Amino acid sequence: MHDVVPQAELLALLEASGIGETASDGAPPAEPVGTDDCSITPTAVKGVWLAQTTDFFYPLVDDPYVMGKIACANVLSDLYAVGVVHCDTMLMLLGVSTQLADSDVRRVATTLCMRGFRDLAAAAGTRVTGGQTVRNPWYLVGGVASAVVAEAQLIRPVNALPGDVLAVASMARLNQNAAKLMHKYGAHAATDVTGFGLLGHASNLAAGQDASVDFVIHTMPLLPHALALDKVTCFGLDAGKSPETSGGLLVALPADVAAPFLEELSRLDGWSGCVVGDVVEGTGKARLLAPDQLTFRTIECVL
Repeated sequence: MHDVVPQAELLALLEASGIGETASDGAPPAEPVGTDDCSITPTAVKGVWLAQTTDFFYPLVDDPYVMGKIACANVLSDLYAVGVVHCDTMLMLLGVSTQLADSDVRRVATTLCMRGFRDLAAAAGTRVTGGQTVRNPWYLVGGVASAVVAEAQLIRPVNALPGDVLAVASMARLNQNAAKLMHKYGAHAATDVTGFGLLGHASNLAAGQDASVDFVIHTMPLLPHALALDKVTCFGLDAGKSPETSGGLLVALPADVAAPFLEELSRLDGWSGCVVGDVVEGTGKARLLAPDQLTFRTIECVL
C-alpha cells in the first residue's frame, strides 16, 4: 500500500506552510493546474512551460524489478494526466534499506529495482539522467519526471462540462497512450488515480473545475479478483477509497467520443477501459451512487 498523508491533513499542511501563495520576494506561485500532482510553471522563454512531478513508494510487491517499473510508471502518470506525452528526463530517488543485512541480497535487489525503473523509462521514450541514493531503514523507490512543453501540448485539468462522461483508462498499463488519445478526442480534464483512490481523486478533480460541476460515479472498475481481495484487506475499494499504484487515468471528455476513445485505447494497450460516471451541474463535489445502484465492472485483458 502507498501510505499517503490523508487529504485533509495534507491540505492543512499546505495552508499552514504558505506553499502556493506569493513568496516573500514577490515571486508568484506556480501556475495553477487544478488538482493533479504535476506542477506547471512558466520558463524564461515566453509560451514555454516546465511540467514536473515527483513521487516515491515503499515496496508494494515482492519482485524488485517489477517494483522499479511500477514506481517509474506512477511518477510518469502525473505528466500524462495533464496531456504531456513525452518526458524529457527522469531522476531516480532510492532509499536502500539498512535492514537488508545480507549484502548480496541488498545488491541484487537494488540492482533489479534500478533496472526495472530504467527499463520502464526507456519504454516511455525517456531516460534516467541522475538522482539521489541514500541509506534508509525502509526501502524507498521513486523519482522525478520533467518535460518542457508548449501550451498546445498541455490539457489543463479544469475544463470538464455538464454532459461530459468520466472514463477510466489503462489501469494495468503505462498511461502514455491514454495521454496521446486525450488530445485526439478532445478531453477536458484528467487525473491519475493513485493514493487517494477513485473517489478521492475524482473529488479533487471536481473541485478544481472552472465550471460549476459535480462528478457522479456509477461504475467501479476493478482488476480481476480485486473485490474479493479487498474483503480481506479492507482498503475500501467498494467505497472508492482504495489506493492504486500505479493506477489508470480518470478522464472527463465529451460523451459522444467516449466509446471510440476507449476502443482505440483498448487496441493499443490490450486492456479494456470503461465509462464510470457523469459530469453534471453542481458545486465541485464527487460522489458515488448508492451501493444498490453502483455497478462493479472487471477490467479484462483483451490481447
